[in-house]
Order: sequence, then structure tokens, then C-alpha cells
Amino acid sequence: MIDLTVLPFTIAFDTMNGNEVISTQVKGILRLEVEGVVIEFRQNHSVMSSRGVEESSTGVQVVQLPIESLDSVELKESLIRPARFILSARTLAAFAEIPGSGDVQRTLTIARADRERARLIETAIKSRILHDRLERGLDHLSGVL
Repeated sequence: MIDLTVLPFTIAFDTMNGNEVISTQVKGILRLEVEGVVIEFRQNHSVMSSRGVEESSTGVQVVQLPIESLDSVELKESLIRPARFILSARTLAAFAEIPGSGDVQRTLTIARADRERARLIETAIKSRILHDRLERGLDHLSGVL
């Protein structure tokens, strides 16, 4: 049976460093837990320069994102492109340890086989974000009243 709280993903991007091109491939899982979202991943780097290609990889990294740190989540699907699972944060610090581009967003690429699972996780995260906002709003109101 497939665990519907775990979503495999990839992130791929290139950066330039002088005369070197660094290709980064991130493979990991997004896991939905009671406390929030946990992202586990490993990075593989290919550095291409005049000296050739050098490969390296990191160990497994784990980043915990409390629900209150998330602003939104959106699954964008296409018939011809892989699905994109876009997480948006409320602060710049939320994604500081997660590789990728953008300050308050991270885009995870989702395989076609995992789209249904992504839809379910998107709905669950959206529900938790809404619940968190309602609770914080009610706490604020009770302090005013």
C-alpha cells in the first residue's frame, strides 16, 4: 500500500560560478506530519569546468516546516510537463535550508505516477494552513475582547 502522506520530488537547477557551471539535482520526499511538513533530501552536484566534470553529493538533510510558516501550496499540472508542487512561505527564513531558487517559494517537480498523491497532500496542507489561520485569528480576537 502506498503511503499517502509521503510525496517524492526532485528539484533541478544550474548556477554559474566564474567559468564553472554547477548543475544541482535534488531528490527527496515531502512528508506530512502532525507538526507540519518535513522535507528530506539529498543533493547531487556536477561541476563542469575546463578541468572536466566533478561529481559530489551531500548526505541526507532534513528540514521541518511548521504549518504556521507556510502561506500556501499549489499543484500545477500540465499534459506535457511534469507537475509542479509549489510551496510558499510566510518568511524568507522558512526555505533558507532548502535548495532552489526564489525567496519565499520552492517548486518541487512531481513524477506523473505521484500526481494523485500530490493532489491529496495539497488538499491536506491547504486545510491545515486554513485551520492554523483560523486559530490564530480567534486567538487574536479573544485577546481584543
